[in-house]
Amino acid sequence: MKKFLLLLLLILSIHLSAQFATPGNNGLYSLDDLVAISNGAISLGAEQYYFNEEIIISATDTLRINNDVAIEIGEGLLWIIEGVLQIDPSNLVNIRNKNLESNFKGIRFDNSSASYVHKTAISYAGGIKVVNTDMDFIDCNFSSFDTEYSTGAIDLFQ
Repeated sequence: MKKFLLLLLLILSIHLSAQFATPGNNGLYSLDDLVAISNGAISLGAEQYYFNEEIIISATDTLRINNDVAIEIGEGLLWIIEGVLQIDPSNLVNIRNKNLESNFKGIRFDNSSASYVHKTAISYAGGIKVVNTDMDFIDCNFSSFDTEYSTGAIDLFQ
């Protein structure tokens, strides 16, 4: 039993450390800001941003993306938006899984206020959950989703 508890604690500590959360200090962040503060959880390549760990935008923080960018998210990873996500590029933000033969887990908006996603293509995802959140998706394209994380491309709750 003692070995089991130690193994369980080890697994939980590995899982908990494999994510990045914004500081929760009423901050307004860009992708470049996240690269600078995430200790490798988010990195910048030649032409795109890589999300290498799950992320949480904390309840009082905002991630704003106003430029045309490509974002690649690692397989099985989840974005949790407890704060605000605002995407409004000139032309297009492209969000997809790094490996086009599988999906990233998905995106969850959880009690988020003032979030919106405009001119964004999201592909190779397990779904988007919108929980107790008022938000807009305008001029977006959703493709190559599966039902690993949701029952459809977007699940709405409350």
